[in-house]
Amino acid sequence: MNLLRGLLAGAVAVTALVGGPAWTAAGQPGPLDTDHDPGAPPGPVAAPGPTSVNGDASAAGGPAGGPAGTPTGTTDRPGTGSDTGHGVGDPGTPGPGGTPTAGPAASPSGTATAPRRANCPDIEVIFARGTDDSPGLGTPGTAFVNALRSRVGGRTVHAYPVNYPASYDFLAAADGATDATNRVAETAAQCPDTKLVLGGYSQGAAVIDMLAGVPPLGNKIGFVGSAPPLPASLVPHVAAVAVFGNPAAKFGNPITNSVFGGRAIDLCKDGDPICSRGRNPFAHDDYVSAGLVEQAADFVAGRV
Repeated sequence: MNLLRGLLAGAVAVTALVGGPAWTAAGQPGPLDTDHDPGAPPGPVAAPGPTSVNGDASAAGGPAGGPAGTPTGTTDRPGTGSDTGHGVGDPGTPGPGGTPTAGPAASPSGTATAPRRANCPDIEVIFARGTDDSPGLGTPGTAFVNALRSRVGGRTVHAYPVNYPASYDFLAAADGATDATNRVAETAAQCPDTKLVLGGYSQGAAVIDMLAGVPPLGNKIGFVGSAPPLPASLVPHVAAVAVFGNPAAKFGNPITNSVFGGRAIDLCKDGDPICSRGRNPFAHDDYVSAGLVEQAADFVAGRV
């Protein structure tokens, strides 16, 4: 493990020299929101600018992103369950870095065989916050969930914050992918009619990349330190995916080119060095005030 951490640290350093930091943007502190929506103040901002989907035209290793909100590429892949206590129904016992524990059994067709959870929500957002953000959804995640609630009428929206450190130990992002997989499996088994939405910002976007089978730091680094992708039987349970400031987009691997295909939106603020070849570090903190979480909420609302 020390060797892996050394390799990954070296990769991050090389990435920083070539095109900006890999996942190390400062998080956006803000109030948390899981079952309520008091509103989400934006984090530190730069002047709003034009946006792009899947990174900008100069992103290394891949084509320019299309018009905002226009997913590119189609394919379709994908359990076990955990709950930090924010879930609807019975809480579980998660733990970062743990091995996924067997959840309710499902048939090969994906039909759950376990008893259903009481009070299942209509929609559940499973969101991974960015590096060094406060525990919970983080500022972009909170704003995204609130924006989605305002767009789905009277349907209930529950938010599950992915349980992982979100620290500068980037190998621990795999813990978040494991926790998110567990949550998808648990909810699919206990609430089969609930529409699942995956989301993440910055390092949290890399967590969701792992579920999609996308190498977060590009094909040269590959899957060193990555968690396994979401099992194929669970992929159909995911109705939509929204990621912001995704490091994989910088390497030409936007999540729209994954198994989630047209169900996904991958937003990169112009100039953001985490998801593009841009050189404006302030752009990485601009997803709320620039309206990109609203754009993502519009996209997701049309798919749930």
